Amino acid sequence: MDLLGTVGCDADLEKKLSEFSTNGNTASLVIDMQPQFLQKIEDNERENLIRSQLMMLDLFVQRDIPTIVLEYLHFGVDRTNQEIRERVEKIPRHSYVTKTNDDGFKNPELAHQLKLLNVKFLLLMGINASYCVKKTAKSALSKGYVIFTARQLIANQSHTQTLFHDDILWYEKNGVYFPDVQNMYGLL
Repeated sequence: MDLLGTVGCDADLEKKLSEFSTNGNTASLVIDMQPQFLQKIEDNERENLIRSQLMMLDLFVQRDIPTIVLEYLHFGVDRTNQEIRERVEKIPRHSYVTKTNDDGFKNPELAHQLKLLNVKFLLLMGINASYCVKKTAKSALSKGYVIFTARQLIANQSHTQTLFHDDILWYEKNGVYFPDVQNMYGLL
């Protein structure tokens, strides 16, 4: 794939990024943004994560970019953060898929919904970047999707921050990674 790596000034990449949002072949995945997981993230990181995701979701409302919310299903784990859920509900094409392990594609419903949407690009948002988001991203790549994310759209729990630097390198190598969500937003 020639669409990989950190975003630079490549004209071909900019053309494909335009395709990313304008040809109806993009969907977003919101992964495990549930209160029990969010509370394990440092306050300022959590606030920035939620604010950045809400900004992107507002754009998805305007552009009707399909959004699938992946929720970890386990006794005692609540649904997705209410603010995010309320914003997702405004997106005309949205759905919820439950999962019982890190990889969202383990539930065949995710692949089925993406196939119905006929998407090529997946914008990933959520936690934990080192586990659930990354395992879902790896499966997405194996199924031929191009993955996108930005630093402010993914996070790790406080005790796993040491892994985060290596994971950023992985996202840069295997997808399109924006160090600043504002740069991604500006291209959409």
